Amino acid sequence: MSTELESYRSNLRVLGIVALVVSSLWLFCAGMFVLVGTLGGLGVLDPHESAEDRLFGVAGTAVVSLLCLASGVANLAAGLGLRRVAPWGRTAGFVAATLNIVAGCGCAVGLALGVWMLVVLLDSRAQEAFAPPAD
Repeated sequence: MSTELESYRSNLRVLGIVALVVSSLWLFCAGMFVLVGTLGGLGVLDPHESAEDRLFGVAGTAVVSLLCLASGVANLAAGLGLRRVAPWGRTAGFVAATLNIVAGCGCAVGLALGVWMLVVLLDSRAQEAFAPPAD
């Protein structure tokens, strides 16, 4: 195995660690949006809000929470796949990169990670690195 390919695989493992860290941040954000949506829907945050305003608030936080949850789960799968350099890790990485770019458009970390994932996964060495071992 070439030194260049081993270096590329070590870059994939580092990217996997970063994806796992970002996954925990996405999942934390999803939990916080669920908490805020629940408290807002119950009227704890602003007791003078009308029921209609509360409903719109709950619906909005539910959508954002689901997007954060999807990004967190995708980054978790990508992180595990990239750390193991598993063949399915590249596909999970593409999904996570896309969700990071879309969901992280207001956050530089998500956008930067998504672009970095795409650059690394579209590299010419990727097919060789993710190929299953020959028998």
